[in-house]
Amino acid sequence: MEWRIKRLNLLAVGWVNYFKIADMKGKLREIDEWTRRRLRACLWKQWKKIKTKFANLKKFGIPVYKA
Repeated sequence: MEWRIKRLNLLAVGWVNYFKIADMKGKLREIDEWTRRRLRACLWKQWKKIKTKFANLKKFGIPVYKA
């Protein structure tokens, strides 16, 4: 997961620097939302068992009744 985040940071910085002249605020917001959603999906896939999902959600501070 850390490798993915490092790689995404490199790519994002490159794209932002390349298109810094253009007005990209709205488009970058959409890309950021999509990227965060995909990273959450990858993390969720790594937690294969229900027990692991529950424990990790609690670790992140989610209340027990929501986890």
